[in-house]
Amino acid sequence: MDHGHACLRPQEPAAQGQEGGLALLVVVGVLGVMAVLGMSFVVMARLERQASQQRLSACKALLLARSGLEDALARLSAGQDP
Repeated sequence: MDHGHACLRPQEPAAQGQEGGLALLVVVGVLGVMAVLGMSFVVMARLERQASQQRLSACKALLLARSGLEDALARLSAGQDP
């Protein structure tokens, strides 16, 4: 009859419950961080795609403008109405 161990036994389930609760908080925290990182990756990918489309549109516009200018100069030098 060891009374010292009997006093500790009711506390063991509570200690295990606290450890389980702490593990749950850690897992939820890690999942939250991963969710934030995933969302930021999606947002960055979308922004990069938009930036690429804008650069492509700018290049197309510049090439069309140069083409129009070259066409007008060629028509003027050939004596045609641009």
